[in-house]
Amino acid sequence: MGWSFRWILSWDEVFDPGNVADWLVPFQPASGAFASPFMHPDFARAWLAAVGGPDAFDPYFLQAASSDGRKALWLMVRPKPSWQQGYVRSLVPIGSPVPPHGHRSRLAAYYEPIFTRGPLDADEGAGFWGTLLDELEDMSGNDFDAFSIHRFRAGCVGSPRGAEPHTIAPYLRLSPYRDADSYLRARKARVRSAIRRRLRNLSAAGRVELKVHRPDEVEDVIAWLPRMQAERTRRYGAQAPAGGFLPRMVRLGLGGRLVHASTLLLDGRQISWMFGYLLQGTYYGYYRAFDPAFERFSPGVVHFFHLVEWMFDNGVHTVDFGIDAHPYKAEWTDGEAWEIRSLQLKSRAASSLARRSAAATIRRTTKLVERVHLGAISAFLLAN
Repeated sequence: MGWSFRWILSWDEVFDPGNVADWLVPFQPASGAFASPFMHPDFARAWLAAVGGPDAFDPYFLQAASSDGRKALWLMVRPKPSWQQGYVRSLVPIGSPVPPHGHRSRLAAYYEPIFTRGPLDADEGAGFWGTLLDELEDMSGNDFDAFSIHRFRAGCVGSPRGAEPHTIAPYLRLSPYRDADSYLRARKARVRSAIRRRLRNLSAAGRVELKVHRPDEVEDVIAWLPRMQAERTRRYGAQAPAGGFLPRMVRLGLGGRLVHASTLLLDGRQISWMFGYLLQGTYYGYYRAFDPAFERFSPGVVHFFHLVEWMFDNGVHTVDFGIDAHPYKAEWTDGEAWEIRSLQLKSRAASSLARRSAAATIRRTTKLVERVHLGAISAFLLAN
């Protein structure tokens, strides 16, 4: 199966209404396509606005077609080069960490193309990636000095040559269970008992209610985002996403039901918050936090179980827990996980080698200057 590629290289064409309409087709419920929330036009707009706007990037929108009629779409960007990076030109999918925001701009769980007709099998993946890597090799040096995909699910999009294991992403299939009670009975005895105890304890403290926000409750969600972020910072040291990304995403995505936002209420008071995405029957958990005044009740656990009840009632068949194998994910899942891989390509062109060398020199010099300044400040403080 052969592939042909076309690249859109202007923002006017990327966000042309006709192109956006075609871009949205794979996200329709009955499309049968493989698509994640992190390649949706609304996510692209929110991320771009949060990290400097389209003018800070050159677009590389891939439109690919296979000989048997399958299509692929993938929006990548090249941040405008700066002297701090030695004018290195990096090509990355949207949602990737970009300077000067660093990890605060790493806002996608996965960096993957959209494919019509569902995920790729191993042979299809080999054909797509082989052709794409050849294409990128021809572009390297002229269009970019480095190409990076930080995280992708090999079981969904295949795996290109040179890709390396990165981590795993646990997920839960709800389809084997009739309802939330049968799901709970299937948990290990210790986990099942702990969840039931926490449900009873919080119910004894007052009236418990799950609030799943409607598309017209944008301002209600935006009102609690700062509290959720403050608790994430307090508990995990997590910094807020770059450039007001979350309220931007809520404004764009809640009305279209891409964003899923919920709170747990105790006697009408919000004690737990969850922000995620909902697409084609899969819930992608992303941000969560709870009020520490109620920590003894484990409000996050109660919140999530009531959310599972809501999922059974609303046609959700899969829960994606995101990357890394945290212990709590093992308690809620049945041991299934995506293998996450990453890919780094570096141009061997002389100009690219020179830029990367300059960037490395700048990084070393910057660290040296920082150490000298820190030493001078320490010496001054000790002397005074």
